Amino acid sequence: MTSLRNLEEAFIRFQFGGKDRLRIYRKLARLQRNRVTMTESLKTMWRHESNEGKNPKKPAAIALDVWRRRVENGKSIGDAMEGWVPESDRTIIRAGEKAGSLPEALDDAIFIHIGQKRIRTALIIGISYPFVIFCALITLLVIVGTNVIPSFSTIVPRERWTGSGAMLAYIADFVEVGLIPSLVGLVVLILVMLWSMPRWTGRARVYADRFPPYALYRLVRGSGFLLSFATMVKSGIKTTEALRIMIRGTSPWMKERLTKALAIMNDGTNIGDALYRSRMEFPDREVVLDLRTYASLDKFDEALTTIGRENLEETVTRIERSSAVMRNVCIGLLAVAFGMIVGGIFSLQSQITSTF
Repeated sequence: MTSLRNLEEAFIRFQFGGKDRLRIYRKLARLQRNRVTMTESLKTMWRHESNEGKNPKKPAAIALDVWRRRVENGKSIGDAMEGWVPESDRTIIRAGEKAGSLPEALDDAIFIHIGQKRIRTALIIGISYPFVIFCALITLLVIVGTNVIPSFSTIVPRERWTGSGAMLAYIADFVEVGLIPSLVGLVVLILVMLWSMPRWTGRARVYADRFPPYALYRLVRGSGFLLSFATMVKSGIKTTEALRIMIRGTSPWMKERLTKALAIMNDGTNIGDALYRSRMEFPDREVVLDLRTYASLDKFDEALTTIGRENLEETVTRIERSSAVMRNVCIGLLAVAFGMIVGGIFSLQSQITSTF
């Protein structure tokens, strides 16, 4: 019975997605700015989400009810949200509570979520279009190799094909013998890369991060790091403590970079110089230079926030630019393949006409 109840609760938490979470953050921030107590804020939002108690099984209503009971038992809202929101959000919200700036912390959590969503959307759009073109290219090769070319070979033997027509014979052979092994090899390569991205560490990885696709991974993860780090520092968390929080539960790749920076900072070095001396080239060289400039100056938290937001825009722009390059390359490959096939068909037609 207990396991069934735990499974049901896990499913409800899964249904409590980012859209519901951001809506509640916005409402809670507004209520807190109007000096409504936390308990009363949660009660008010529960009434609205449950439609005055008519729909208490709605995931957002269940979450608010759980938070309210935990707050009434003496927990802070950041602790009350445990298990319902990402740990990064809870860290920012708890820090905002301690600093007396909970509404601002909620706004920062919203901004980080929206920023990361923009990056994910740019990645999905950027990858999907080249993937569709690549599938169209494979489909074209299969159709030509299995239907068009065999029809010509029944009229004129392949041994007599010349020029661009002979190229079609090679395409047919590739489709028949080499296409499936090539696709399997490509899929395996992609899976190995995806597996290695959060796990591969060491100096060789630093060099690999300069080139696609690892450079894109470093770009995306670096932007997420800057947004979260800037928000934590803005909320009053010390830079070293922010790094310790971010190290917990992170990937080996990220852990290596943050651990090296933290070890250097324990000697009194600022975050900019620590990232530079770590020689990890993380988040990237330009950002490290900016951090080295501002880390020792007043109002570093404000400068860090500006750097993080500018880096978000730059990350989205770079992803879109890289996607455009991949798209153009795929279109070019499709055009070349189509041109070769059309040229080969015309060549074969000419040979058939001259033969008969």
